[in-house]
Amino acid sequence: MLFRSKKKKATILFSIRPNNSYVVRNVSYSSSDGEIEDRLKAAQKNTLIQPGKTYDEEVLDKERDRVTSVIRDAGYYFFNRNFITYELDSSLGSHQVDVYLYVSSPYENAGPEIAAEHSMDNHHRYKLNNISILTNYNSLKLDTIQPLDTVLLNNYIFISDPQHAYFKKENLLRSVFMKKGDQFYQRDLDYTYSSLANLNVFKFINFKFNEVPRDSAQREYLLDVQIQLTPLPKQEYKLASELTHNGGNLGVAGSITYQNKNLFKGAESLEMKLSGGLESLRNFADTNVTKKLFFFNTYDFGPEISLGFKKFLLPGFIEKTTSRYFNPRTYLTVGTNYQERPDFKRILSKFSFGYQWRPSVRQHLQIGRAHV
Repeated sequence: MLFRSKKKKATILFSIRPNNSYVVRNVSYSSSDGEIEDRLKAAQKNTLIQPGKTYDEEVLDKERDRVTSVIRDAGYYFFNRNFITYELDSSLGSHQVDVYLYVSSPYENAGPEIAAEHSMDNHHRYKLNNISILTNYNSLKLDTIQPLDTVLLNNYIFISDPQHAYFKKENLLRSVFMKKGDQFYQRDLDYTYSSLANLNVFKFINFKFNEVPRDSAQREYLLDVQIQLTPLPKQEYKLASELTHNGGNLGVAGSITYQNKNLFKGAESLEMKLSGGLESLRNFADTNVTKKLFFFNTYDFGPEISLGFKKFLLPGFIEKTTSRYFNPRTYLTVGTNYQERPDFKRILSKFSFGYQWRPSVRQHLQIGRAHV
């Protein structure tokens, strides 16, 4: 460190000399829970902590999240990242470190009395029991007595307001990837959440899990699931306007849009849009143009209608052979636009039809055909 002082001002220069970074030598996974340890051995094959690489705490944190996902995907609903700890041995004297990942049992880190009482307890895999779906859930009206209709369909319990049937039950089940009797899997929960969110008809989506009490007659580890869905407003109107300035030409434009996000109670989206614009355009062909609206001599306007389905339509075999995990969609757009300028008039028409789907998180495919 170098310190200089002059006329009540100080300058401090720091010189930093970093030592050699530590490198991971060995990685070891273990647990006091025998079943968990077997899964750790399989998970270690894809570890992010690679021997020979520079020691990085961020990598350790990502590995903790990865191992947590692997174990939860095996049915361990109550497992979380807090059960995973690291021990590091850097006393080798060669800038190397051994990393030990350890998964504790549920009560291993509790007080001595509780830990002794539950010393034989291990993590447990859970199966799904009753799955109920609340299609008109409103957390602000829980204390209000409301008439509810309960319907059992394909082992799913639908609870809804009979006066506001918001969604067709069969269509909603296309977005639910959990079934009664299945092992709990985190990825199925994630698929269900993302698929319901992609419907764009629910404001809030929440999952509530309750452990089923065990007794002498019921020894399995079971979870009751409640899917709470709060609908968005079905219809929406939008107004938009703007001033344009293009190469010295002034203009105004605007549009009015109507949206119905659940047209046939299956998340079908309908959008009707009427847009138009006015512009003052210099006419190089004829200087004696008298047809003007105020000082605008260029007009365009036209309607456009778009319809979207959260599945494949036409031909039917595509719908039957396509996995719903792909988030399939069908879109249809019809529109026309009338344009009048000092040098020409024309009408443009548009028609498009196509499919969209996502084979994976990183892939988005689209096949369509358009006519103009």
